[in-house]
Amino acid sequence: MNNRGNIAVRRMRRAQYVLAAILAPVLLQSCFTGIESTPRIGESELRRQHVTTTPEQKFLSDVVPQAPAQWSRGKEFHVTDSRIRLIFTTASTGTDSLAGEVIRFCRFDTVPAVDSHEAAEAIFTHGSDTLRWRPGFDIAELAGRSRLDVPFTVDMDLLAQVKAQMLGHTYYITTPLWYDPQSLQAVNGLRHIPVEITDVRAGTADMPFNVVFSPGSEAADTTSRSVLMTIGSDRLATRNFHRLFAFENPRRRYLSITDEVWKLIIHSKVRQGMTRDECRLALGAPLQIVYGNNTAGTAERWSYPDGVYLIFDDGLLSRFRQ
Repeated sequence: MNNRGNIAVRRMRRAQYVLAAILAPVLLQSCFTGIESTPRIGESELRRQHVTTTPEQKFLSDVVPQAPAQWSRGKEFHVTDSRIRLIFTTASTGTDSLAGEVIRFCRFDTVPAVDSHEAAEAIFTHGSDTLRWRPGFDIAELAGRSRLDVPFTVDMDLLAQVKAQMLGHTYYITTPLWYDPQSLQAVNGLRHIPVEITDVRAGTADMPFNVVFSPGSEAADTTSRSVLMTIGSDRLATRNFHRLFAFENPRRRYLSITDEVWKLIIHSKVRQGMTRDECRLALGAPLQIVYGNNTAGTAERWSYPDGVYLIFDDGLLSRFRQ
C-alpha cells in the first residue's frame, strides 16, 4: 500500500478511536440494547412510592422549638460558629471567640426601623457582654411566629429533649458516615449494627445534634463515634432519625441473606450476583434508576454520587463501579 493509502487508514482509525471515546459514556450510561429511550426514576420519586410512615419517622416528632413569645429569660443557645458576630449590631470584645460558648436570652426590645416601623431586637448576654440581634421582624409579626432560629446556634432546650429520649437506648445504625465526636472529622463506619447512645451534644448550625454512640461487638474498633442529626419537617431537616437509625435488627427481615453477603453489606460493599435488596442495604437508595432491556432480558442501572453505579441483569448485580 502506498503512503497515501497508509495515511488514509491511519486517519480512519483515529476517527474510530475518537468516535469510540465519545460514545463510551453514552454506552455506559445506557448499557442496554434494543430501545431508544429508557424510563428514569429519581430519588424523590422513589421516596413518593414509599409513603408509609414508619415508627422511626414518628420518633422525635414531638420535639419542637418554643415560639419566641414563650422564650424566658436565661434561655440558652450553644454557639457553633464564630461568624455569629456578624449578626450582632453591637461591637463586643468577646464576640470573636464565641464558638463553643453559650449565650443567654434576655428579652425582646423594639428599635426604630428605616421605614418608620419599630423592628424587634433580641437581647442576649454572654458574661458581662450584651449582644443585640435584629431578626428582621416587627414585634407584632414576631409574636405570631411559631419559631425563631438564631443563626449559628443550637437551641439547648431542644438538645435536652432529644437527649432525654435517646440517651442509653440501643438502635441499629443505617449510615456509614460516622464522625469523631470531638473534632467532627468524618470517618468510615458500618451499617446495620447495634450502637448504644452515650451522649447527645451540640453539633453544627446545619446539623444541630451530635449523637455520640458506642459501636457494638460487630465493629473491630469500639471507639466512641457519632453521627450528626437534624429534627423537624422543613427542607433543612435532611438527616432526621429515620435516615440514621432503625429500631429493629434489619437482619431479621432478611434471613435468606447469607452471613458472607451480610458482612459485605455492613461494610457497604457489593459483589456480582447480589440482589437488589442486598445492594440497597449495602449502599442505600440510588439517586436514579434507568430501566431497559438487553440481549439477556431486563436490565437496570442504579446511579449513586461520585460516579458509583450498579447494573442489574434480570435482578442480579452483573457490573458495578464502587
